[in-house]
Amino acid sequence: MNKLLLLSILFIILSCKKTAEVKNDENILVNKNYFSVSENDRKIHRHSNYEVVDTVEMPEAIYSDKRLNEDYALGGIHFLIENNEKSYYVINYLEPFVSMCGTMDRMTKQDSINSVNRNIKIIQKAKLISTSTIEKILYENREKIVNINSRMPLQISFALKDDILKGQTMYNIIQFMEDSKMYIYTIRRMNKDEISFTKMNLVKR
Repeated sequence: MNKLLLLSILFIILSCKKTAEVKNDENILVNKNYFSVSENDRKIHRHSNYEVVDTVEMPEAIYSDKRLNEDYALGGIHFLIENNEKSYYVINYLEPFVSMCGTMDRMTKQDSINSVNRNIKIIQKAKLISTSTIEKILYENREKIVNINSRMPLQISFALKDDILKGQTMYNIIQFMEDSKMYIYTIRRMNKDEISFTKMNLVKR
């Protein structure tokens, strides 16, 4: 249980450092006409004013642990975006993990393997949806995501099949999340198991 808690806290910390706040068209980090995962990562790393969520201070051991495989990290709600028409989503959890005070062990190699294997199983439960319904799903779960009462908002994660998604899809999603105070989210490329999952579902159809 402590290991799972450690993985979850580490993921939240990493995402807090990567979260970009959409303020206005002059300051925006996300292009309105397309979205590039690699370009977005570069912009965020260059940006000096990160929006860091006010959370309980975490043990130093978590910050220096490099064993978490970020390619397989999942938020409370995880979206696989294949293109502007077709996506998948899975609810991983809707209750925030509460951090406990005290010393926590560093993640081991086996912890990382266990986390990847667990998340592969979760990905395989993803449901096919229209990409245009992502904002609706986020809205329906807004109370859980924002979680004002406990001040422990949920992490939302997105995985894109390709580095570049043309059009305003990601711009609109991010704008909606920022306007709805859903500030903790990550966007990455699909890992090989997520790509395999989408291919298998294409064959089934």
